[in-house]
Amino acid sequence: LSLFGAKFVSGTAVLRILLLGVVINAATGAVAEILMMSGKGNVVRNITSSGAVMLLLLGWLLIPAYGLVGAAVAVAISMVAINVAMSLMVRYLLGFNPVASFS
Repeated sequence: LSLFGAKFVSGTAVLRILLLGVVINAATGAVAEILMMSGKGNVVRNITSSGAVMLLLLGWLLIPAYGLVGAAVAVAISMVAINVAMSLMVRYLLGFNPVASFS
């Protein structure tokens, strides 16, 4: 990130935290879409709403103490929680594992 200047280097930790969340989300696959196409839109709505509440609470707790890093942690945890919950629901409701296999 130093290519863009010294100010961008300070955002490295935030980008790494968000990247971790995005990689985990990519590994779970398109679980929201699977649930929606299976007529389980109410499950997607409930999990997404719970994740939004989680994000607000984590942001309220972490941002005052840790600033931008706290915001990144809150977003990453919420994203991962939403996708893991949806993956579990795909497995429970539809009977298959949507998580990417690296074997």
